[in-house]
Amino acid sequence: MTRRLIPFLFVAILVGPSATRVAADGKIRAGNVVAQAGLTVVGAAIHGKIHGFGDLLRCLWSGSASGYGLYEAKSLAGKGHVQTGWIVANLAGSLSENAAAGRHPLAQLGYSIGPARVRVSVIPFDKQSDSLIHLDVSAFETLAFAVAVAENDRMQLRSGMIAFRRDTPYPFAEEAAGATSGMFPSTRDSDTITWSHEVIHAVQSLQLDVVEPFGFPRVTRRPPGTPRRMVRFEQVKLGVLNVASRFILSTQPYHRRWVEIEAYRLGLDTTPPEF
Repeated sequence: MTRRLIPFLFVAILVGPSATRVAADGKIRAGNVVAQAGLTVVGAAIHGKIHGFGDLLRCLWSGSASGYGLYEAKSLAGKGHVQTGWIVANLAGSLSENAAAGRHPLAQLGYSIGPARVRVSVIPFDKQSDSLIHLDVSAFETLAFAVAVAENDRMQLRSGMIAFRRDTPYPFAEEAAGATSGMFPSTRDSDTITWSHEVIHAVQSLQLDVVEPFGFPRVTRRPPGTPRRMVRFEQVKLGVLNVASRFILSTQPYHRRWVEIEAYRLGLDTTPPEF
């Protein structure tokens, strides 16, 4: 039972200052917990990492804790604590990322920057991998980066993220103040409310990216007695979950899209406008 509580204790430490607040929307919080637990189980099943009830329970516990942490990360970003929210999102996402890959929930802690994700082994919990630092690349996020470059005027490092700025109206909607492509938020001005809104969208993309079950992983088990290498390029993830989500969203009106409902609720405590 103690081992099962580790992911929740980890998230409690991460979001301790904000976890005592009244939730902005209990349904959104519950949705994040349930959805992330389900995606973690699906990812682990596709990877062939569920061999019994214990594995299933590990994925459910870790995915639930991850979903709660991701909800808190979005809530933090929506209230203007963008850098803290992005860090919490990356660390909380690591729980379901590890569980889906068949590792201990705290085996590796990851951070996404650009299309790449860097994962660092936590030695007491990661006993099998042959490297200390692991590098992943997402095909979807690489494409999203290219789109962000094409649609904006300049790139910047902001709040620990790669972000973009645009000087002219967006081609798809002149009244739009911001847009996000994958994990790359962009804005037309320095308005912090718009920035927080777009970062929530970036966290949503990260949320799907960490449990992405389709890609080209490399086997990196360490034979007993052999030393660890420092860095290994681990895998290319396809980003099928993000692609599927984008396709589904494109069939829905703007005010009914879950990504917009969540971003408006947690950032502005309102609902999306109808267009």
